[in-house]
Amino acid sequence: MVCDVVAAAALLLAAAHLFDRPAGPASRKRDAPWLSPQQLSLLYLLQPFAVLACVAGSSTSAENMGVLLAVAGGVTRNAPMAAAGVAVGAYMGLHPVLLVVPLLLLMWRGPEDVLQHVPGPVPPVVMPIVLAVPVAIRFSSRPLFAVWVQLFISCMFKPYASVGDMVPWLALLPLLQQQLQCVKAGLFFVNSFVLLLVLGPAMWHQWINVDAANSNFFYSITLLLGVWYTVFLTHLVRLTAQLDRRLAGKQLELSVDDLDDDEDTAAAADGAAVAAAGKHKNA
Repeated sequence: MVCDVVAAAALLLAAAHLFDRPAGPASRKRDAPWLSPQQLSLLYLLQPFAVLACVAGSSTSAENMGVLLAVAGGVTRNAPMAAAGVAVGAYMGLHPVLLVVPLLLLMWRGPEDVLQHVPGPVPPVVMPIVLAVPVAIRFSSRPLFAVWVQLFISCMFKPYASVGDMVPWLALLPLLQQQLQCVKAGLFFVNSFVLLLVLGPAMWHQWINVDAANSNFFYSITLLLGVWYTVFLTHLVRLTAQLDRRLAGKQLELSVDDLDDDEDTAAAADGAAVAAAGKHKNA
């Protein structure tokens, strides 16, 4: 319970720092946060997965606390807090160490195929390590999204995963407001995720307690959940890349317009100078 409260406080600190940014009048309504920092923190405490991990006495709660402390330290550029969060998370598992590169991006920027040949299959624990640096390089302009992607990938490939591993990326998901506004299949993603979360325990109950099914039923749900993870992550990554291209195009368009305005101003000034010189000559 203490770990969850500290994690909620860290999320409150990070969200308050992210939302405390001046916005222009034109973009104020569009970029207004959906949830206040207090609501986001309360939503974390009421999240079913966090409650289940707390009731079960799982060490995942302590790991999640370390992760959110590290994120809060990165957002606020508090190096000791970020280091303490990574240390606490690393004491519980290896995956929080992989946040070091995205956290360095957060501190640097502020709140604003790698394997060519691998003999044999790649172990699941290696995949988050392999993807950490490319994700940080590609989305260096969006460090918070890079952190979220790393947490999501760690949840995908974590061995002996539990429901508590979903808590960090679900807690940070509302902060990705720009991407979520562009998701057109939101109803599909939500309904399919809820359906898989219901079918998973049901199939496990049928296999272990009732003995009316075998392990293949539960295994099929885990495969479908892996497919859902892949599709959702690919969709958000594609949307983020499209947003970056749109913003780059708008900035280029603005710079071209400014250049045209400068040329028009210079031409008007030259015309005025020529006219003034003609009048002076006639006089």
